[in-house]
Amino acid sequence: MTPLEVALPMAPRRILVVGAGVGGLALAAGLRDGEHLAVLEQSTELRASGGAVTLFPNGLAALDAFGVDVTGTGAPVGVMRMHRGDGTPLMTIDFAEMARRTGYPVRNILRRDLLRLLADQVPAGVVELGTEVSDVAPHEESATVLLSDGSSREADLVVGADGTSSVVRRSVLSAQPARTSGWMTVQSLVHGSMQGVLDDRSGASYVGRAGFCGIMPVGPQLTLVWFDVRVPAEGWRTVDAAWLREMFRDYARPVTDVLGRIETVDPFAHRTHEVPDTWGRGPTTLLGDAAHAVPPTAGQGANQALDDAWALREALRSDGDAVRAVRRYESHRVPRVRRMSQVAAAERPNQVPGAATGFVMRHVPARMAGIGHTALVRRWSSVLSGSRP
Repeated sequence: MTPLEVALPMAPRRILVVGAGVGGLALAAGLRDGEHLAVLEQSTELRASGGAVTLFPNGLAALDAFGVDVTGTGAPVGVMRMHRGDGTPLMTIDFAEMARRTGYPVRNILRRDLLRLLADQVPAGVVELGTEVSDVAPHEESATVLLSDGSSREADLVVGADGTSSVVRRSVLSAQPARTSGWMTVQSLVHGSMQGVLDDRSGASYVGRAGFCGIMPVGPQLTLVWFDVRVPAEGWRTVDAAWLREMFRDYARPVTDVLGRIETVDPFAHRTHEVPDTWGRGPTTLLGDAAHAVPPTAGQGANQALDDAWALREALRSDGDAVRAVRRYESHRVPRVRRMSQVAAAERPNQVPGAATGFVMRHVPARMAGIGHTALVRRWSSVLSGSRP
C-alpha cells in the first residue's frame, strides 16, 4: 500500500453527489468503500457528449488512485507538433517527457469510454439516473436535497458535480451563471487512416486568423479533430461541417484534408466561472465545471475534475468532520485551479505568434517544451503535488 492509499477508519457518512459526469463518477469510484453514497443524475443515461478528452498526467494519476485502468483504451500521444495556419512549423512538444517525469503519459480517450470505465468502478445501485435536483438547503451539520418530483433527501454532505449550469452552485453559492467568452469549440471524430496527416502517436495543431485546429489520435483508425473559433452571429448551435470548411479553407492541407472527411460535428460554447475562495456553505461543496468552468484551451477540463475528485476523496478519508474536510479540500484546490484558469483565459485561439516569438518557439528543443509543460501541469495539480489537503 502506497502512502496515497492510507485511509483512517471512521463512521460511514451519507454523501449525495449531484451529477454523473467525469468528476461525479470519479468521486463515487474513489469513495466506493466506507461511505453511504448516491449519485443523482437528471439524465436517463450517462452523458457522452464532447466526443473525446485528452488526459494529462494529473488526470491519469487520479484515475490510477481510483483503480481505473485506461491503458487498453484510447491512444497515447507522444509528440504534439504546432504550426501556423499555413503549415509553417512553430514548436514541437515532447509529451513523452511528461511520462518520463511523472510516470503518466498523455492519452486521448472517448468520453463515453471514460464514463464507462468510471461507472464500472461504482457499485450497482449507487448511480440513480432520471433523478433531477431542484434545490439544495445546507444546514449546520447536514443538507437537504430537494428533487423535482417533490421529494427530498437528507445527507451529511452534498457535492455538486453538475456542470457549468450547476443547480448546487446556484443553491449554495451564487445564482450568477457562467460567462460566455464569444468563443466555441467544435469537435468531430474521423474514422479511417490518417497516413500523411499524422505520424503514429503524434498530434498536430494549426493556428491562424480563423482560429485553432487540433488533430490527435483517439484509437486505431479513429482521430479527434477540434476547432476553436468565434461564435457566429447566428449562434454556436448553427455551426456545421460546411461552415467549418469555409472558415478554414485557407489553412494548410492537413486541415483541409481532414475537413473533407468530417460528417457530423459537436459544438459547444466556451463558458467561464470565477473561482471563489470557498465552493459551498456548511456540508456542501462543488467540483469540476460546477466550481471552476474554464475554456478548454488548456486541455484541463476533465483533468481538473479528476484532480478535484482525488483531493476531495483524500480530505474526506483523513477527517471525520465533513464541513472541515470540504473547506480543507477547497483551500488545497483553489490556488491550483486559479493558476490553471488564468492560463486558459489568456489563450486566444486565433492568436498567431509574431515573427520574433515564432523564431524563439522554433528553437525551443522538444524535450525542453515537454519539461515546461510538465511544470505547468504540476502547478495546477493536487494529485501530482506530493501533498494532501
